[in-house]
Amino acid sequence: MADVHATKMLLIDDAHILEVANLRRKVNPAEIRPEPVLRMDAPWDRETDAINDFTVLYDEQEGLFKMWYTTGSYDGDDYHWSERLAYATSTDGIDWQRPILNMVEINGSKQNNHIPPSI
Repeated sequence: MADVHATKMLLIDDAHILEVANLRRKVNPAEIRPEPVLRMDAPWDRETDAINDFTVLYDEQEGLFKMWYTTGSYDGDDYHWSERLAYATSTDGIDWQRPILNMVEINGSKQNNHIPPSI
């Protein structure tokens, strides 16, 4: 085996492993946290908002976890579901910051972390 990797790698199965030599699998237990790592508590969040879908990627160049997520809520009496795309960053994957992006107007202000749907 010519290449040796000195970094940790997540290997769920053997699909991408070409050769195995001196391999020891280690499964770390999940850490249960008493509180959510991201709450809908920003000034621009609505009381009925909930996080619907999310994607988290690690940016090695910036040393940041980056999360894109949708918030959704039912609007008005007709229960029309509306979604917005938002962005957050974290250095450790636990404590998240929602940078002010000034891209989408919500309640008369662009002071929020939302992204236009066309981006």
